[in-house]
Amino acid sequence: MPTAWSRIECRDGAHDFGERARGFGAPLQPVKQDWVVEVKQVSVLALQVRGQAPIPVLCEIDEQQVQLKHAAATAPQHASVIATVVHYTSPMSIAKQFAVLDFAGPDAASFLQGYLTADLDALDPQRALPMTLCNLKGRVIVSGWIFGSQTRVRLIVHATAAESVQQHLRKYLLFAKSKFTLPSSGLRFAPGPAATGVELAPTGYWAVCDVDQDDGHEAFADACIDARFVVVGKPVSETFLPQMLGLTEVGAVSFSKGCYLGQEVVARAQHRGQVKRGLQYYPAGGVKLATGDDLVVDDATLGTVVAVGSQGALACVRR
Repeated sequence: MPTAWSRIECRDGAHDFGERARGFGAPLQPVKQDWVVEVKQVSVLALQVRGQAPIPVLCEIDEQQVQLKHAAATAPQHASVIATVVHYTSPMSIAKQFAVLDFAGPDAASFLQGYLTADLDALDPQRALPMTLCNLKGRVIVSGWIFGSQTRVRLIVHATAAESVQQHLRKYLLFAKSKFTLPSSGLRFAPGPAATGVELAPTGYWAVCDVDQDDGHEAFADACIDARFVVVGKPVSETFLPQMLGLTEVGAVSFSKGCYLGQEVVARAQHRGQVKRGLQYYPAGGVKLATGDDLVVDDATLGTVVAVGSQGALACVRR
């Protein structure tokens, strides 16, 4: 059970929980699901004494749900207390950074062949193909892996971008005989071969689907950073060409398959042009980075952070 929390931002207390906290003795309800603002962040009620640091309500995390155990302690005598909502992140919590999407039906693989950059003629149930989904302008909506059979394929993508895949393809699904589902089971990552797992090149990790709980997500995110494989999340979705993110260098784009969404732009950038931005690794160096942040060095903006691990980050910068 986590007891140490680090404050990253706060906002005013004009919320139901803030109003209830003014009574100090009233029971507090579980935090609402939609208060979870990011994969690794949860919203926790706190009390702020003027001129002092916020005092968080004691809490616990259970399956990504935050439960308030009891009301905050009585404020110091004669102190002016303000109910406020403070966003905290726990270093002990296990974040679900990746998600699995199932796409099943008689034309599952043949349908996605016209939209993903991977050549699904090489589809394999135990060796996932790196892939991206681009928009008409060739910008990467999501990236990740695809594996399975011709009638049931599975995609592993960033958790924040799972909905983007379905939203973008929804208008095309009118002509398909297959459909997406989001499995409710867990996803476990393991270094090296795993029984009933699928290999995720070029990371050296294997993924095991349909397990009881999620595990190994943070270690796998580090492996993706080490392999220079950018798993595009929502903050940078539809921003960069595959070449800018180094995705052509890790085998996520086939230049020998048939047409796919955004192919003309991606192929032209590969064979006729020269992209002016590329991928670069930066060690953390004690600086807290988040995907989508500007990368600033010596007061100069060099580019955009596109993936973050525990020891460093990948950024798309000017060449």
